[in-house]
Amino acid sequence: MRVATVSVPLPSSREGETKTFRIATYGKHDIVSGSILTNGNWEPQTADHIKTALAEKEGSVFIDIGANIGYFGLYMATLGYNVIAVEASQENVNLIRYS
Repeated sequence: MRVATVSVPLPSSREGETKTFRIATYGKHDIVSGSILTNGNWEPQTADHIKTALAEKEGSVFIDIGANIGYFGLYMATLGYNVIAVEASQENVNLIRYS
């Protein structure tokens, strides 16, 4: 296990500001973990799309079915959204809990 720190850009009203979260990863042998450790993100266009969709309605909740290691859930929680993450793999759940 390796822990990475991810920077999350705040909404455009706070241009240039970021928040961070820490995420437990498997290491570079896993595609998601490898991307986070190498690039500092996982599918940034997907994160932007989710962020935009959640911002359209006040009080939105992000439900992540198949949360993997929790990247999108942690990302949205960092932005202040309530998150429900569902993950079947106990190994992934352990990483999410560690994060």
